[in-house]
Amino acid sequence: MLTEKKGPSAKRTGMSILMVLAMMFSGISAYFAVPGAVGQEISGGEYGGEFRVALQEQPSTLNPLATLINNPARQVIDLVYDSLGRIDPYTLELVPWVASGWTVDDENPNIVSLELREGVLWHNGDALTLEDVEYTFGEYGYNVDYVSGTTLDTANNIITFEFDSPDSRFFSEMMLMKLLPEDFTAASDPMGCGPFSFQTTSDTETVLAAFGDYFYGRPYLDGIRYSYDYSDNLFNTTFEYVGYKLVMGELDFIGWDLTAFEVLAQPIEARGNITQLVKEANITALRSSGFDFWYLGMNCDVSNPLNDPALRKAIAYSIDKTFLAAYDESGSLEVTDSIVSKYNSPWYNNSQVTYAFDIAEANKILQIAGYNLNSSTGWRDRPNGQSLSLALLGPPQDDEHYTKVTNIVTWFEMIGVNVTIVPDTLENHSTAVQNDSFDLYLDFEQRTGIDPDFLGLMYHSTMITTNDNLLNFQPYSTVWNETLVEKMDNVTLSCNLDYTNLVEVIQVTKNDAPLGVGDYDVDLETGMFTLDAAVALNFTSDFINISYRYLPFDHLMYMANRQMDMSMRGDYIKEAQGYISEQSPSIPIFSFNINHAYNNTVYEGWVQMLGGINNFWSFINLKNIIRGELVITTFDAYPGYVTEGGSLNLAITIEDLVGNPVEDITIALEGEGTFDLDSMTYADGRYTVPYTAPDTNTARTLTLKVTASKMAYDPDERETLLTVHPDIRSFDIDIDRGATSLDSGNSTDIIIIVTDKDSGQAVSDANIVLTISPVGLGGYLTDYSGTTSGSSFSTEFGADNVTVDTTFRITVRVSKDGYVDGEQSTSISVSRDPDIEAPGSGFLGLPAPSLIMVLMLVSGLALVYATGRRRRR
Repeated sequence: MLTEKKGPSAKRTGMSILMVLAMMFSGISAYFAVPGAVGQEISGGEYGGEFRVALQEQPSTLNPLATLINNPARQVIDLVYDSLGRIDPYTLELVPWVASGWTVDDENPNIVSLELREGVLWHNGDALTLEDVEYTFGEYGYNVDYVSGTTLDTANNIITFEFDSPDSRFFSEMMLMKLLPEDFTAASDPMGCGPFSFQTTSDTETVLAAFGDYFYGRPYLDGIRYSYDYSDNLFNTTFEYVGYKLVMGELDFIGWDLTAFEVLAQPIEARGNITQLVKEANITALRSSGFDFWYLGMNCDVSNPLNDPALRKAIAYSIDKTFLAAYDESGSLEVTDSIVSKYNSPWYNNSQVTYAFDIAEANKILQIAGYNLNSSTGWRDRPNGQSLSLALLGPPQDDEHYTKVTNIVTWFEMIGVNVTIVPDTLENHSTAVQNDSFDLYLDFEQRTGIDPDFLGLMYHSTMITTNDNLLNFQPYSTVWNETLVEKMDNVTLSCNLDYTNLVEVIQVTKNDAPLGVGDYDVDLETGMFTLDAAVALNFTSDFINISYRYLPFDHLMYMANRQMDMSMRGDYIKEAQGYISEQSPSIPIFSFNINHAYNNTVYEGWVQMLGGINNFWSFINLKNIIRGELVITTFDAYPGYVTEGGSLNLAITIEDLVGNPVEDITIALEGEGTFDLDSMTYADGRYTVPYTAPDTNTARTLTLKVTASKMAYDPDERETLLTVHPDIRSFDIDIDRGATSLDSGNSTDIIIIVTDKDSGQAVSDANIVLTISPVGLGGYLTDYSGTTSGSSFSTEFGADNVTVDTTFRITVRVSKDGYVDGEQSTSISVSRDPDIEAPGSGFLGLPAPSLIMVLMLVSGLALVYATGRRRRR
């Protein structure tokens, strides 16, 4: 049976429904809300800290377009500016970076298209565009002369470069050049798109800051501070000063290559004691394979005895490289057989000729080549009978390498070659070498890098006139009787010879008869041969033969530099190394390992590659060493509820894993409302943050989240719940009647004024509902509902055909979100309409009954009474 619920039970049911609805609305509101993190940017755990680097000298500039850029400047520029590609630290191959990839046209390899990554920003917040890239390599940027044109496809974010001919410098140079924003000049302030942005610079230091919008992700470090002013230090050398600061924890990294002596043995006075970097527990000295090497150069000019490759090979076999490297007990010297490091895997030729120490083999080569011993002098003569006497430009006698030179001369004596040492400084020797007034010299090569384009500088024949090819190396080979008819195009009468970089003399015959010079044309650089059209040629029976000389090394480098396929370019480079090794114009003796030293107590993430740890990858990967964890033990919003717009304090307690309170925490808060971190206080191990609740129309439970972070600690986060109630307000309702009494058939205005009870302010858009009682007696309203405009709502009351004097009660109900529903009543008296006949004045206003009807009613009641009494008896 269904019963109507009334009283307390019904009230409880109604409250339950309201609570469910409130929870539903609260959940919906929370779902659509977008909480924002409030407070400082997270800079804790692995993130944070300013890395302190000592540079050997002040950077000469921070502008990539500057004329003079020293090594410290390159180091800083590499982090402020970025490039289309980067050298992968592990494979040492070129990989896409700001460019997401590139494509070489299959049919026309002098056309290369690059697609730029989306979301790459300059440090001022502007997006990097195709126009920026075009400007970088154009007339007002680097003005790359081998680019003949560019095309921009803005719809697909692709830039296409066209070259005069295929040119691998696109990969070895352009892809690594620093990108510049459009209109950037050599006078512009530093502004790039790299992982760190320029902040300040002075005569003493340069400061960089992590770029938060870096496309690869913000670096872990907050910034880098480079120092380079050593004018006031009291130490004997700059190294002793920076070594002291490193030991004392005032420096994080010495930003240049150190010698083994500096790391292992250089005395440093610190804490009142004499120490060395290698002895300090807080210092790590790391050794890496370097690029620099020591070599013996030989004058290959045609006028010099060393133009003979047999003599050069014999000398190569006569040098005991292992013995020379052993002079350095620190192990910083490593025997090498190539100017390309054996660790440079993409380019190193591991099958090239190597010359192990072998005096017997050296003497054998000389004997076969006709270098016979002169019985009167005890030295070998040249094959033409002239005496062989060579001068070796070596270091001064007080130089650490002089003893090595004396050993080399001793080995020369063992093969009968007369060599005299000319000791002097490299600076003084350089003039003699550049003037070709030398036979042999010892020097350090410091121009090498990952990409072996430097090979051309050292050995290409065109570099002789620029004093880059100090060795005067330009040997040629001869190709005899190459048959051309089968290769020639029968329309253009042209073909490519098998080799490039030809040198005179060229001989061409048709059917064994020499052709005149005017009968053909040969492009010496490219090897393109073209027969004059006037020369009658029958492709089925005639023979065109050609004999020519070419420069093998120049040819291999020409082919490598025109190769747009990197693996094929690598093949040519390796073949060029093999040729150099076989010809031995110079003899690499040992390479120098390099040393770096850093403080190992704060940061980790160093990336070791060929060339050491002082590289781009290290600085974007360095992060704090984690020393422990943070634990948020309490996060309270007492008392757990608040009225909208109201305030309370959030209490946060943070400890380490052993329960000790931790100070200097970076606090970040998320959730709806306002967190006043500027007024945050810390006392007795607790952080207190003032909080202001958001506005709400219904009761809602919010989730607040706190994240605690600190350098060298794993961060922690915790949540708490807080109920926010709406601020319930009340109405003041005033009903203004135009008249308090009316005659039937008339009307009067009703004006309802709604204001806020506390503030007295008008309440607009309040919902109005009116009712009249009694009903059915002629009273009415023109509008029974509506909303307030400003503070008022107007309607009209009227009454028609009222038959009796009546007092009508008008009740107003007012509602609005955030307010308690309000109600107010008023009355208006209405007189009956005199034109309507008044009914009788009987009981209750009914017509009076007749006398007969009264008598009949009384008789009936008496009969009923009598009958009832008889039955009971």
